[in-house]
Amino acid sequence: MKLLTAMPTARAQSHSWLAGFCLAFPVAYPSVPYYWTAFGVFGSMLFYVRRHVSVKVLLLIILAMLSALFSNVLGLSGYYIGERQMIGSVLFYCFFIFGALIPDLQRFYNGLFAGICTVAVLVFVGFFVERPYEAGMAMFTVPEHRLWGVHYFPDWPNFLAFMLALGFLLGVFIERRHGWAFFCLVAALMTTSRTPLFAVALFLIFAMLKMEWRARAVLLVLGAVVLIVLGVVLLSFVDLGGDFFLRLFLFSDRAEVYSAALRLFEESPFFGSGAVLLDEHVGNFGSASFHNTYLDILVRQGLLGLLIFIALIIPDVRRVRKECLWLMGPIILYFLIPSFFQNFLKHPNLLMIYSALLAGLKHKEDV
Repeated sequence: MKLLTAMPTARAQSHSWLAGFCLAFPVAYPSVPYYWTAFGVFGSMLFYVRRHVSVKVLLLIILAMLSALFSNVLGLSGYYIGERQMIGSVLFYCFFIFGALIPDLQRFYNGLFAGICTVAVLVFVGFFVERPYEAGMAMFTVPEHRLWGVHYFPDWPNFLAFMLALGFLLGVFIERRHGWAFFCLVAALMTTSRTPLFAVALFLIFAMLKMEWRARAVLLVLGAVVLIVLGVVLLSFVDLGGDFFLRLFLFSDRAEVYSAALRLFEESPFFGSGAVLLDEHVGNFGSASFHNTYLDILVRQGLLGLLIFIALIIPDVRRVRKECLWLMGPIILYFLIPSFFQNFLKHPNLLMIYSALLAGLKHKEDV
């Protein structure tokens, strides 16, 4: 899919490919939020301002930064908010312009897909070295087996699984490399995260919507048969009330964090409490993350900040070409929906990738 008609120089094309490749490796050193690779990629792209950033987007970014700054100042009276948190929460919104800095979006997507495939190969190698599959279904429930890659890969398992499943969608809808796409999906499932299920569901939905009704009916019947067979097999080897199914539908850990975060929201619903951490200063909820991008923004910047954030991340689908929506729609939804269950859109590398996807949306008025 060629998203841009103007061809940048060979150097800019190579730079775009390398930028995408590097963002496939979400390495933070010495710890979060020091994503030096992402910061370096962002800084290197400042040499290329090849696309127009709309006045609307710039205005929303400025408003979001002012909202974050005001929330921090307001929250200082009730909580300890460090300088790093204050600066980071304000500058975070600069990443929304990243997509406009990339000189060749197609090459960027190529590099990103290549990088994710490289990570998938590494996960395969690690999987067969660690051999967690020898534990059977306990691999998905017992921490010592489920977290087999924590010593090798960053942000294991959810964030790495998110990237690998993103590679699956990129391979299917943009790169048209179905073999490698399936390879990325299998690697994502090896992480034992439930996140790839969102990617599979979106793929099936969009695939069926494009089919004729007869083909859709056949696929639904085949899908039902496969689910029945899988159900019979699972019931034969897995206790229905055992740990596997309990883990599959586990939500209590999220519910505890959400209820505590909502108590914070009630204290300052409109402007938020600033860039507070879930530590002893606010009750020590026992979690390092809100596990929900939108709840994170809601607590820290209030309703005002959340409305601005939503205006930034939701594309104006009325202006987007229909064929582009079919290609990019499932990938954009893949960022938006799982962010209800994890802080995906609060991580710099993922937000930069998302801004590049938004920049790739062709509008009806584009020539």
